[in-house]
Amino acid sequence: MKTDLIEYRCCKLLVFYIFLIVSIGCAFLFEKNVNAIEIKANSCSASDIQSAIEKVIGAGGGTVNIPVCQADDSWGKGDYIYVKTDVTLRLKGAGIDSTVIGYKDGDKPGNRADPSTGMYFGGYGLVELSDFTFRGSDTAKIATGIKIYSMSTENLRVHHMRIQKFSNTALYVCQNPNSPMIIDHNEIGDQYGRGMYGVRIHGTNQQSDYVIPASFGVNNPTAAFIEDNTFDKCYHSVSAFATSNVVFRNNIVKNPTSFIDGHGPCFDVGCFRDNDPDSGTYIYEIYDNTIDCGNYPWGVNIRGGTGIVTDNTLINCNIGVRLEMETCSEGTNCSVAQGCPQSNTDTDACYQAPNQWWIWENDYQGSGSSFAYNDKGSGCIRENNEYFLHSPQINDPVESYTKYPYPHPLVSPSPPENFRTAEKK
Repeated sequence: MKTDLIEYRCCKLLVFYIFLIVSIGCAFLFEKNVNAIEIKANSCSASDIQSAIEKVIGAGGGTVNIPVCQADDSWGKGDYIYVKTDVTLRLKGAGIDSTVIGYKDGDKPGNRADPSTGMYFGGYGLVELSDFTFRGSDTAKIATGIKIYSMSTENLRVHHMRIQKFSNTALYVCQNPNSPMIIDHNEIGDQYGRGMYGVRIHGTNQQSDYVIPASFGVNNPTAAFIEDNTFDKCYHSVSAFATSNVVFRNNIVKNPTSFIDGHGPCFDVGCFRDNDPDSGTYIYEIYDNTIDCGNYPWGVNIRGGTGIVTDNTLINCNIGVRLEMETCSEGTNCSVAQGCPQSNTDTDACYQAPNQWWIWENDYQGSGSSFAYNDKGSGCIRENNEYFLHSPQINDPVESYTKYPYPHPLVSPSPPENFRTAEKK
């Protein structure tokens, strides 16, 4: 009897410990897989997608799958996605030709964050968007397709998307200077009217002046990487502002109104407009791209920052690469502008030169000239000071350059073979 009692107590104790171990294990697994929840939206409507997103956020993060649909004219006035999240959110369609979302002609969204933006993502959570088409319309002046204001300290990614027919910007990103982002394998363009922007990268003005980094390339992991995309019919395919840090590589840019643009300071377009002064583009690396200007004036147009332009194929450009002084708007206090010491700093019109640029080994097929600059008579853009027509070398402010590993570590090792098209090179 006593033996049975001991065995019973031992068994009871064993069961308790097993229960405790399993409970701890489950709690650990739940904590580790908190972002593993997946919810399928009931349809491609804005309300159904928003509802699924809120459920995922409420569960601690995860993935919203958007179903197959051809709802390219189903969204109307008042339809938008508005998300502020501090957890991981992945919004994924069934493929760019399978999940097609778009606006009816003549309508505009009613987004409380921005009355002319279709999808808005803010907060401190990781955001990943992929595998669907998002369109404006031919007649509705919907300014921006997607805005991402996430200040996540993790990696952000937008990939395998088609974003088209917005009157100002297809994809607008507020960049966290401490976090890398990858925008890859997208088709961006067919913008309304004049075309305007494919991608706008805006910094937060947290870098108050230009400080040449010890090195670009392999030592620049927190840039916004824009790679393996096709830009078609954009006024500016990519434009950089307000201390943004951009690597633009292995992209195809085509049709007459496309070029790559980087702004200088005194251009009040930081993510958060109270973060003054505006310091212009910080770092911009442009390489291994094919840019067909279609006889548009220039392929690359730089107005601020520091960076490199190399190993690009520029076709039918009147000017392949152009450096330009940025003109400030009247009334802007430009005395805070950093850079060229001869810059005019009065409040009516001030200019800011690109700081230091290395431009070498580009292929200018059918182009009128390879390189030009416009310093508006200030004498501020000077070879071997503001620009160098050779690779970084000994005694330059940056003495060597090694490209960051390609493809980016966040990209699948086996992207679709047919995506990067045979027209590249």
